[in-house]
Amino acid sequence: RPSDIMGEISGNWKELTSVEYSAPAIEGGWGNVTLTGIACSSADGSIVASGWADGEAGTSKGMVFSVQTPNSNNGGGGALAQAVVPRRAGSVEDPSKARLVVDQTMGPEIEESKPKALLYDEEGALFVADVKRKCVLSRPQPRGDQEPLVQSLVSEYEGKQLQGPTAMCFDENGTLYFTDSCEVGVFGADKGSVFTVSSEDQMLRPLALKCLNYPTGIACDPTGQLVYVAETSANRVLRFARRLNGVYYSSVYHTFTGGFGPTGIVERQGMLFVARADLEGAMPQSKGGSVCVIGTDGNLLREVPAPCTEIFAMNLVGGNVLQEGGSEGLELAVVDSGANKIWKIPVSDLDVEA
Repeated sequence: RPSDIMGEISGNWKELTSVEYSAPAIEGGWGNVTLTGIACSSADGSIVASGWADGEAGTSKGMVFSVQTPNSNNGGGGALAQAVVPRRAGSVEDPSKARLVVDQTMGPEIEESKPKALLYDEEGALFVADVKRKCVLSRPQPRGDQEPLVQSLVSEYEGKQLQGPTAMCFDENGTLYFTDSCEVGVFGADKGSVFTVSSEDQMLRPLALKCLNYPTGIACDPTGQLVYVAETSANRVLRFARRLNGVYYSSVYHTFTGGFGPTGIVERQGMLFVARADLEGAMPQSKGGSVCVIGTDGNLLREVPAPCTEIFAMNLVGGNVLQEGGSEGLELAVVDSGANKIWKIPVSDLDVEA
């Protein structure tokens, strides 16, 4: 265990891709594009990102992007390669970075949404957490020339509308877990919740109901017996442990100090990678964003500073995202929603022994 847990920013962080400002008159009236989420398919390794563009009079347009890296055929061209995100006038495209290409096959269901998070299942179906219409959307994997419809998977509990799904994860049995919360700072709103949708009976059940302070990140072990939640406004990580009777018991797993709070969580081989965000310019003493490595006992093993501040999503990409063995080719990608950039770092650099 390092004596100096918080080290210098590693030189192995690399910028994967970014969005620059686009004039409202370009590409059908897009305003500033905000990146919000990222996911990688275990079926073919393709990477997608989510976000939305500002419009006039407070309107917005939801988007799902194919992240097309220089050394891959991600997205495969075709229907996806129809609308490359425009760059600011005078800027030069870096051929070493990935391009963001709007997936225009998603249809009006995505354009009318505000996608906060993305998630693939093992069969390649894509799930979208929509905070605007307060539901989880799903689209089966496209097959042949037919584009499957985007449909609402869940939007209410006991007859009441969800507040706005913010993060999702699957266990190995296909059970879905997701956090639900209003946007931070909304006065008089109910507290956040954690829900699960069973792969067996498709029933929606709460693990925590309207009792959490802005939960925005979630991860689970492969069996689903342990579920971890980033309770952002409480600056802590919770653990939900399932007993033999199927009931989950919750406890505080780790508490942080300073910063905006934990936002994203990735579980790998019993350890957690936890993204910590801060707000750009909020405090002169802000140390910026970082990725923390939490051990199997809930203790902080390492904190790796990131070259960005407002980390509000992250996920594993490359290699085999479901592998239980080594980390060759596997990287952790973080979404900087403040600067609208996606950064990546090899998972091997996050190892405690590194």
